[in-house]
Amino acid sequence: MKQARSAPAIGGVKTGTGKTVINPQAEVSAVHTKPDGRNDELKFVAVGVSDRKGKFLLVATGEKYVVLSVRSLGRNVSAELERLEALDVHFLAPGSRNRFLSQAENAAKMAPTFKVATQIGWFDDIFVLPDRVFPPQPQIVGMPKGLSKFLVYLDAKDDDVHSRFRCSGSSEKSQEIYRLCRGSTRLIFAAALSFVGPCCAPFGLRPPGVQAVGDHGSGKTVFGIIVGMALGGIPDSTLGFGSAWNGTPNGLEDYGPALKDTACILDETSLMPTDPRGRTLAFGEALMRLRQGQGKKRYGLSIDRWASLLVSTSNLSVYALLDAKRRENYGAYTDRLMDIPAPNHSNSFFENLHGFKNPAKFGKYVFDIATHNCGHPIRSFLDSLTAELARDREGLQALVDRNVAKYDAAAENIRSSLRPTLRVGGYFATVYAAGCLAIRYKILPFTEPELLAAIILCHRDHVAFVDNEVTGGPAWTGAASITAPGAQSAVGAIAQSSTVFVRVKRFMEDSNRRRRFHDATARGRQLPGADFDGYVLRRDGKRWEYWIPPERFKGVVGDDAQDREAKYELLRRGLIVTERRGDRRNFTVKRKTPDGKRSYFVVLRQTARR
Repeated sequence: MKQARSAPAIGGVKTGTGKTVINPQAEVSAVHTKPDGRNDELKFVAVGVSDRKGKFLLVATGEKYVVLSVRSLGRNVSAELERLEALDVHFLAPGSRNRFLSQAENAAKMAPTFKVATQIGWFDDIFVLPDRVFPPQPQIVGMPKGLSKFLVYLDAKDDDVHSRFRCSGSSEKSQEIYRLCRGSTRLIFAAALSFVGPCCAPFGLRPPGVQAVGDHGSGKTVFGIIVGMALGGIPDSTLGFGSAWNGTPNGLEDYGPALKDTACILDETSLMPTDPRGRTLAFGEALMRLRQGQGKKRYGLSIDRWASLLVSTSNLSVYALLDAKRRENYGAYTDRLMDIPAPNHSNSFFENLHGFKNPAKFGKYVFDIATHNCGHPIRSFLDSLTAELARDREGLQALVDRNVAKYDAAAENIRSSLRPTLRVGGYFATVYAAGCLAIRYKILPFTEPELLAAIILCHRDHVAFVDNEVTGGPAWTGAASITAPGAQSAVGAIAQSSTVFVRVKRFMEDSNRRRRFHDATARGRQLPGADFDGYVLRRDGKRWEYWIPPERFKGVVGDDAQDREAKYELLRRGLIVTERRGDRRNFTVKRKTPDGKRSYFVVLRQTARR
């Protein structure tokens, strides 16, 4: 590289003292000689500054430019100079490197004229993706193409993560994926999760952590694929936009900043990452590192902070993955990563197969479309969101607040008998508010009631699932013969009271206190009256079974969907008697009553049978 003879003091003027004073208005330039002998002028066009006060140099040749970090030029010059490869400029010899660094040192004294974002996500009112910003920034006349007063500099160590923010296929195919989500509560929930990341910072919401938990082949990976499809993905990858748990960096806190205000999607907790010494991290520690939102303090560097949605898939629940010590404070973990099991105690995340022969074929079709048609939804969403924020921020804030309040009201009685769940409710409300915006911008094809119903059911099942895990109840999926009910009834059922198990428990306690169960072995005819809730069967002087008329039981728990859910809940806990009729399990069984007749009842056990 040769220094231009006409500029003995690069970018400045000579003084009588022999010192160089930088002229802020002058461009610093040099001549770079290419192998073909052609000389291109390499210019230090301007200086920028980040929100952390770091300085950056805008270097250009012709219509191409790159942004260099002054700090990195001093600490890791080789890695930083690799960015110049985008300009077909290569400094290999020590002499040419030193001359370039000397020119850079002089150029860094110019007054800053543009801002630099060093992370993706929100930067003031601008949202940054690796390949573009929202809203688009105006071009500066006379500068290289694409140059504005707001530029992006991302750490090269995050290139693998940032390369996934790409568009492929068509936006029309993306819409087909969302249409296939209809009728399946978990897939509707996954679709809404995609848009949570950008909605948190502007509206003061907290991003949740969600884990799809289920058996192998249940469709939980497709759940994660649908969340990530909106953001991008790697074509032909088995994980789409996501990564494997053991594919994360040793320092998990480095992963959050690379995905700030978007989503971190990790597949399969059976493969946990290691620490810098090669020791496998405990799940609880790994989870806390990902969810704490703050990196470690390192000498000479500012602390990284972030907020992003975390989505995980696992064969095991959060509670099952914790060691014995962390289980003592399990709520800190089950709230930070909320388990979402398969619906209706089945072994499939798909309630509506849209005409496909079986869940496997449906899941493969959705997977293939999602991994080849991705990245379009988030860009459409950000275009609309940033435009509306600029037009009417107060009005949009009020709309989001109303939707959060609407969800809170619908879910106010979803409670656990074991732990507070206020924070959990707030997380589900965030998903609902983000999904409503995606519906507003005509990206998601659902209705708001449809979305509300799906999220409510996921919320209720999460609370019941964790309670079941903690109390050691039977496996969530029950027996293979239990078939999922129709999607329409599942999506249409909105919880208006507490979890069904708590309702049954309170009913039993109240009926026993008021002696509303008649003796099942009493001789003679007993006529049910106003004080009748069913029969109690005693053995060895102890209460053994409760026989409740089916209509009475349904009146306690709610509508058809809630009646079905209550029975599945009791089955998981080993508290209900069932019998086989053909290839189906039935929740009403015959018992002989004191009047000599045999009638159908919902039969509950006093103590669980394992």
